[in-house]
Amino acid sequence: MKRYLAQSIRACTACKMHENCTAPFPGIGPSDTRIMIVGEAGGRNEDIVGLPFVGDSGEWLKRGLNANGLSQEECYVHNVNCCSGKATPTQRTTCADLFLFKTLVKVNPEFVLLVGGIALEAFFPTYKITQKRGQILTHKDYPDVYFFPVFHPAYLMRNASKVPFFYEDMEKFGKLVKKGVPKKTKVDYFACTDDEQAYESLNLFLKKDLLAFDIETTGLDPFANDSRVTMISFSAASNTAVTIPIRIAYT
Repeated sequence: MKRYLAQSIRACTACKMHENCTAPFPGIGPSDTRIMIVGEAGGRNEDIVGLPFVGDSGEWLKRGLNANGLSQEECYVHNVNCCSGKATPTQRTTCADLFLFKTLVKVNPEFVLLVGGIALEAFFPTYKITQKRGQILTHKDYPDVYFFPVFHPAYLMRNASKVPFFYEDMEKFGKLVKKGVPKKTKVDYFACTDDEQAYESLNLFLKKDLLAFDIETTGLDPFANDSRVTMISFSAASNTAVTIPIRIAYT
């Protein structure tokens, strides 16, 4: 299947990008890997050799991987656009539909490192890289795959202040691959349904040395004139919380 896709990529004429592309680049890497890397599109160096991430961006990516005990050679690398150059949104969608999504299914990785905003938006069209970088994402069409977006190295070369975020996120990704996805902690909630239960819970918490609480309001600004407190939650022990709904008639 991958050989067929590689041949199809090199022979593709689905859009005009192939007209100015010297060497379309299919994905490369081991077929039994746990990690797939998805980039945006190739540059001048990629167009010459017909492989993804071989230029300056590739060196940045290698440093980020190597610093956290990973290597590009153990990953399967693919781009949203298999031809070099700046693609339109329609061209990106066409290329991803024809090759990227099929390759992902074939490789069947556990983790996908999304390098850059275009790679992120190929799978999550409404997400922005500045908001989702460094987060574990899941996709309804790929329930067994964890996606992890990071800034593209080309973006970092133009925005030096963002470089620490890249290395911070790559460290998170390295730990994610090594340790797996953290399991969600189950929290036992007890909802007070009357005044007596609320007083008993509060008296119990007042005897604790350390207490955490959270307040829910009707608006994002709890101090706004029209904001109302709807719920107060307390916790004095790990994985346990008491919730007190507030029922007050406001006039």
